[in-house]
Amino acid sequence: MRTVQVIYRRADDGAWIATSSAAPGYVGHGDTYPQARKRVREGLPWFLEEEPIALVHVRVPAPPATTSARVSMEIIQQSQPAPRYRRDMSEVAPAESAA
Repeated sequence: MRTVQVIYRRADDGAWIATSSAAPGYVGHGDTYPQARKRVREGLPWFLEEEPIALVHVRVPAPPATTSARVSMEIIQQSQPAPRYRRDMSEVAPAESAA
């Protein structure tokens, strides 16, 4: 029986991504860690075209959050509101858009 190590990482959107150096090109995915593990247990033997295999599951901690997302939100909040347009694509004056 072949032993395959699977590495799980948390994506930016909160989903779990699973990869393995023993299976180049294979990527498992799940909204939760248990769901990702289940999909890997079902899909990796099929991808490798061999059964049975023993899986070693390794969770990698998420890297620390960066400040780039917070800075981007601050820039967006400080910027001017988007202009409003009429159906004929002419810009609505600020006084008209408040009405």
